Amino acid sequence: MAVCAVVLLLTGQATAEPFGECYANCLLHCAISTSKTSLIGCPLKCLKDCIFSSSSLLDGFGVRHSRVHNICTLQCAYPNCTSMTSMDNPREMEVGSCVNNCGKRCSVKKMVNSSP
Repeated sequence: MAVCAVVLLLTGQATAEPFGECYANCLLHCAISTSKTSLIGCPLKCLKDCIFSSSSLLDGFGVRHSRVHNICTLQCAYPNCTSMTSMDNPREMEVGSCVNNCGKRCSVKKMVNSSP
């Protein structure tokens, strides 16, 4: 039984992929599979893919984010977080921190909007 748990952890199937890892992997795959003239779209594609991925739908407390929350996060993250990244240096930890801050802003906005 313990061997199965270790195998699942090593293959990443039992744990959620952190945003930064998702983003860096996505940029790499995008760079490999995209023509040089289309590379400018990779940061947006990867932000979207990683924000909406199943592993990013849970917050730190295991609460599932709504699609509206993820759209809000993407709308904040695209102008604020992609400017710090490049194909040569994805700065995935900084982008991840920026995206998390956007998610927090969207959570606060939701709480303010739902107040009576």
